[in-house]
Amino acid sequence: MPHPYRFTLLLVFFAGLVPACSAQAAQSSLAVAPVRDPQAVAVLRATLATMGGPGAAVIQDTVVQATVTPPANLGGSPGTLTITTKGAGMIRTDGSGGGKTASTIFNNGRETRSTERGWVTAHAANANHKRIDHLPALMIFYEIARAEISATYVGEETLEGRFVHHISITRISNTGNPSIDETATRNSQLDVFVDAQTNMVAKISYRHVAENDWRQSLSMEIYYDDYRTVNGIAVPFHQRHFYAGHPIGEMQVTSVAVNQGAPDTLFKGN
Repeated sequence: MPHPYRFTLLLVFFAGLVPACSAQAAQSSLAVAPVRDPQAVAVLRATLATMGGPGAAVIQDTVVQATVTPPANLGGSPGTLTITTKGAGMIRTDGSGGGKTASTIFNNGRETRSTERGWVTAHAANANHKRIDHLPALMIFYEIARAEISATYVGEETLEGRFVHHISITRISNTGNPSIDETATRNSQLDVFVDAQTNMVAKISYRHVAENDWRQSLSMEIYYDDYRTVNGIAVPFHQRHFYAGHPIGEMQVTSVAVNQGAPDTLFKGN
């Protein structure tokens, strides 16, 4: 797998990545029934209530402005990001830094990237499970509403000196092909770590799949802090990103706007 911290992939890591299998998998009949651990569901619902569930319910679209800073040992220049979302499945990231600009679009299981040749479809295995992970309140709101979600309470753990509830969420794939379904379900796994004292999401982790082989993956982790209430939801203004256990950058949110009327055409790529 290539080194993740090239500028063009910086946008990918702070916004997510591409499709491995058909987005229709989530729409097929549920041959394998999801299993929802009551304790896991209770923690997720309490977390959503604390982080602004009613506020999340009325948000149609979001625009987040942020600065990103790579670790000193990786080189590179600080940059800026604009992340625009609409509903659960449309996410666009526009970034600039080091004299370059790039954009990435996720649209319900499909990813396109801007290049010197124009927009191209990305060949990877992540967009089918792309989530709004820079806004964890919205991410949980959309995730627990999905019919194909399984949720497991893994246990109470220690994270950076505080107790957290560890919840594992997977989207059950039912394409009818056992091999595809097993891999797609595994790749969809999202681990959520909730501060046991505040009910706020402290960290998430998920699989970042190799672009040339969706059977291989490494861990992506995001740590959240500096929560502030914006438009009724808790927003982590400081986020730290790790790939395969190594820091790849920090994101500092500078502004958040909601319900700006983002058009569908913004998420198509020309």
